[in-house]
This record gives sequence, structure tokens and C-alpha cells, in this order.
Amino acid sequence: MGPVTGEAALLLRATGGWAADPGVGGARARLVEVAGAALGADVVPSLGDGTTSRTVALGWLHEAVAGPMHVAGGLELAQAWVHAVWTGDHSGLDDQEVLARSPLGRPVDALATTTEDLYALTRAALMATDVGHRATSHTIRVAQAEAALALALDADDLALVAEVLWLWPLLDLPWSAPADFALGLVDAQAPPATGGPAHAAAFSTGVLNALLATARLRRAVRRDGERVLALPAPVHGPRWATAYRALPLRQRSALAPLVLTIVVRRAHQAHDVAAMRTAVKVALRHGLLDAPAASHTAAVVRRGDGRAVVHALVG
Repeated sequence: MGPVTGEAALLLRATGGWAADPGVGGARARLVEVAGAALGADVVPSLGDGTTSRTVALGWLHEAVAGPMHVAGGLELAQAWVHAVWTGDHSGLDDQEVLARSPLGRPVDALATTTEDLYALTRAALMATDVGHRATSHTIRVAQAEAALALALDADDLALVAEVLWLWPLLDLPWSAPADFALGLVDAQAPPATGGPAHAAAFSTGVLNALLATARLRRAVRRDGERVLALPAPVHGPRWATAYRALPLRQRSALAPLVLTIVVRRAHQAHDVAAMRTAVKVALRHGLLDAPAASHTAAVVRRGDGRAVVHALVG
């Protein structure tokens, strides 16, 4: 039951913070009840929002990822994630060198990648995003994810297929036809067996599928409610910033044009063209180009790029 308890711990971590959500809070409460019987009721809060039995909780989480992460660069990312869970400090998960050395930084080789490599890739995505709680700046191309999916499908292992499908919501990849095809296979699999090793395997697959559903739901919430949080913004600011960060994710979406305006104005005042260019890219990605701030900033960036070209031509 070791791997199963580790995977259940990951699911509890992934659903942490949803106890009060009117849509999924009830399901989360039932999950806590079931998992509490298996893991220990005093461990469950540490996997969500509480602070009790942190050492035991971290042990379960480590068990869920330790095996797949015994590859080059994998343990380094695992250590950064455990530190983030323990302290709340996610700076190690933003270290580009650590991420580049992890399985996320290596391309999927259609001829040589093993199933162990695929497990390492999916667990690296879990850790870099803290099981979907945060976005990561180090992602992969859709073509790489689709190559990993092809290998998992040909291995005829639906649990592995479900894990590879995590890559789309965790890394914010655009949904594709191969992913849709694979998801249909996962959804259509036979109901769990009753009793014996087959039951344990089916339970494990069910947990992995639940993790996939959780990641997809959290991605939808993040895209809707945190559309501009990736933009550069000061940690300390006026009262609106404190109030904004305290809002539930679902309430932030309507404020996206407001935040975009403030961010680009500050970038313009600081003569930070790179930040302005980033703002335009985020606005394009999230359908905010109609906002005056986006169009004004795009014009400034175009003029700045034009002057740079002229300067390069005339010396």
C-alpha cells in the first residue's frame, strides 16, 4: 500500500485550500474522511492547509516521488519541492538552473525514452507546480508532451497515460487532439476490480485519474482568476495590491484589465521595455488586447523596437 498512500497524499495536497469551495468542498471533505482512515487523521491537515504531523506528511509525499526522481537532476528538484512544502518558500522551484537540470529540461526521445523517464517527467511537473498550486516558468512544448503520450499509450498502461496527461493542465499546454483521444481511453476504462492485487492497482489508477481531474480543474481556475499574476508586480504596494492578493482566485478574473493597466503604467514609468513587452504577450494570451492599456503598451513597444532597428542600422 506504500505507493497508494503516497499517491493519496499527493491528491490531498493537490486539493488543499478547496474545503470552503461551494462546488467541490463536499467532495474534498469526503476525500479527507477516506484518506484520514488510511493515512491517519492527524496527517491530513498537513497535506492541505494545516501544520500538524508535517514530518509524517512529507514522508508520504516523498514516497510518491522518490522512485521516479532517481534520475539526473531529479532529486535536486524534489529537495526544492519538499523545502517549499515545509517552509512555504517556493524560491527553489523558480531556480531556472534546477529546473533545466530536472526531467523537465530534457527532451523526450521517441527512440530511447523509457517508462521510468516518463514517470520522472510527470512527477517533475507535479513538483515544479506544487501539484498544480502554482505556475512554473519552465515548461515543455506540446510536441514533447504528445511524444510522451504516444509512448505511454503504446505501453498499454492507462495509469501512466493519466500521469502523462497531467502535463497539459500542470504546464498550461493548449489541449490537443492526441490528448483528447487519450483522455477518452482513460475515461472509458473498466470499473475497479474488487479485492486482491487488482483492487490495489485499480485504486492507484483511480487516485491518478483524480489527480488529473484536480489538475484540470485547478488550471481552469488559475487561467480564469490569475490571468495577469505572471506580470511583474511589486511585492509591496498600495492598499489595493494587498486587498487583491487576498481575494479568492475566482474573484480576480474581473479585475484583470485593472491590474494590467497598473502593471504597464509602472513598467512605462520605470522605462522597463522588457516588462512592457511581457505585458503585451500576457494580454494577447489571455484575451485582454481590447483593454486600452494593452493597445497603448503595444504601440510604445513597437515604437521602441523600431528605434532600436534604426539605431542598429545607422550605428
